[in-house]
Amino acid sequence: MKLLGSKAIDSFLNYLTPDRIHGFQNVMLGALKQYKEDPSIIPPRTVSSKGNTTHLFMPSLGSDVGMKLITGSPSGFKGATLIIDPIDGAPIGLIDGAIVTAFRTALCSTIPLVKVLPLDSKDEYSIPKKIFVNGVGAQAYWHIKLTLILYSNSINEVFICNRTLSKAEALCFSLSHQYEKVKFTPVPADDSDSIKNAYKEVSIVYGCVPTTSPGILKEYIDQSNKKIYISVIGSYKPHMTEVDRKIVGNILESNRKIIVDSKEHAGHEAGELIQNNVKEENLVEVYDFYQGKDANESNITLCKLVGLSIMDITIGAELLRLCPGLEVDF
Repeated sequence: MKLLGSKAIDSFLNYLTPDRIHGFQNVMLGALKQYKEDPSIIPPRTVSSKGNTTHLFMPSLGSDVGMKLITGSPSGFKGATLIIDPIDGAPIGLIDGAIVTAFRTALCSTIPLVKVLPLDSKDEYSIPKKIFVNGVGAQAYWHIKLTLILYSNSINEVFICNRTLSKAEALCFSLSHQYEKVKFTPVPADDSDSIKNAYKEVSIVYGCVPTTSPGILKEYIDQSNKKIYISVIGSYKPHMTEVDRKIVGNILESNRKIIVDSKEHAGHEAGELIQNNVKEENLVEVYDFYQGKDANESNITLCKLVGLSIMDITIGAELLRLCPGLEVDF
């Protein structure tokens, strides 16, 4: 059995190339295709709470079999992913869940992104130059990192917005050492004028904050002179939302669809959809969108991801195959 800790995973992923990202994207698409063809491969999760601690057990029974385990406590979310042999159940690997969760979510966000803003586009309107990110955690970090690798020839500035400006400054400082040709600009979340100004040439917006007060507003989006792709992953309960009603309303009124990883799961968990009474017919899943079904030919595309256990299991299994780790007898 192989053990993969956070340091081993982080070290391996630090050397990602566009080709390696495309490989992981194809693995993710394969998992989403399996789920689309047979939703029963993701059984219902088990949730158990005791005091201030909540444990979640989330199995997946695709071609890679395993379980994601997460514990939420006052100190945050921590967990692991267990992969077993699909035939006899022998343990194959145990993986630290923190980086895998952030990496697989960012990976899924980039699948519709490269369809909306093609990597080989010659249209100035569709060539991304600036990114705006709400949040400073691992999700924000990996969304920025994957996007900069994929669009290394065009993106020149990243705005990082947070309520605690010092945290945004710290992330900007850290990333600036990795990407010396990119400008990283911290933005205070309570300064609407600075946010509006930052949005003027933004093409990509990532929401990575579990909030009940939307930080991505139509009045901000309207400042941009570019085609915009928005992916929000922070809100995970019905009362949370990162995008204001006007953006969702604009998409629905134009008979366009919102991209989701799962119509069923997003319909139960995503505040952006629930609070705006978004129906299933107004949604298109990532796999179908990537295949060219219900394409959004518009100036604004919205993607809402809630996360599926099959993503963790499939990407975790791929990391076990590729990443050096500690081999132990079991």
